[in-house]
Amino acid sequence: MKNANSIFDSYLNHGFTPNGFFREFVNYDKNSETNIYSIRRQSEGVFAILNYLDYEKKQGRKHPEWEEKIKVILGNFMKLQEGNGSFPRKFNDQFGLLDSSGGSTPSATLPLTMAYSYFKDNTYLESARKTSVYLEKELISKADYFSSTLDANCEDKEASLYASTAMYYLSMVTKGKEREHYIDLAKRSAYFSLSWYYTWNVPFAQGQMLGDVGFQSRGWGNVSVENNHVDVFIFEFATVLDWLAKERNEKRFSDFSSVIKVLCCN
Repeated sequence: MKNANSIFDSYLNHGFTPNGFFREFVNYDKNSETNIYSIRRQSEGVFAILNYLDYEKKQGRKHPEWEEKIKVILGNFMKLQEGNGSFPRKFNDQFGLLDSSGGSTPSATLPLTMAYSYFKDNTYLESARKTSVYLEKELISKADYFSSTLDANCEDKEASLYASTAMYYLSMVTKGKEREHYIDLAKRSAYFSLSWYYTWNVPFAQGQMLGDVGFQSRGWGNVSVENNHVDVFIFEFATVLDWLAKERNEKRFSDFSSVIKVLCCN
C-alpha cells in the first residue's frame, strides 16, 4: 500500500503537462519527454485514477487535489471532442491535432461515464453519449474498427474491444430503450472483436521461440494488421462477455470468456 500510494503521490506532484494532460513518456536518461499525446493513454490514466478515487472514497478518504486534476483533463477532453462526437487519436499539449483519426474514440467513453457516475455531472454523460453516436455510425455499423492501437493506425482488435466495452459502460448509467440499444451495440462489436481471437493452437515451427516453448495460442487475441502479435486483453472484456451472455441469453459469450480466463490462469 505504501508503494502504491507513493506512485500516486509522485504522479500528482510531477505527472502533468502545463495544460494538465498526463505526461505519457519521460526519458530521464536523456532528460527529454514527448509532446505527442494519445486519447487512449490519457483515457486509461483517467480510468485508473477514477478507480483509485472511488476506492478511496469508499474507505472514507478524500483527495480533492486529485479530483481537480482529473476535472482539468476531462475539461481538456471537452476541448478535443469533435462535433461528430469523435476524439482525435494523437495531439499535443497545445491541443494541436497530430492524428485526427477517430478510431480511438471508445477509449474515452469509459472515463467519461465513470466521471459522470463519480462527479454526478451530466456534462460528462452527454459527451459519452456523443461518442456513442459516432461509434455506431462510423465503426460499429460499418464493422470498420481502426486506429486504436498506440503504435499503428490501421484495422485492429482494440477498437472493437473498446467499442463493446464503451457500450457496456453506457448501459450501466442509462435506462429503458437507450440502455437496450447500447447492449445491442455492445453485442455487435463483441462479435467482431472475438473474430480476432484464436480458437485453436497454431503449430508454430520448431526453431522459432513460440514453437520451442510450446506456446498455446488458443484464447489469445491478435492485435492489428500492421503489428501481427498476440495479447490477452482479458480483464474487462471477459466481464463484458459474461454480462452479454446473461443480457442476451447467449452462452457462447461466457463460453469464450472461460477460454480466455483459462489461458491466463495457466
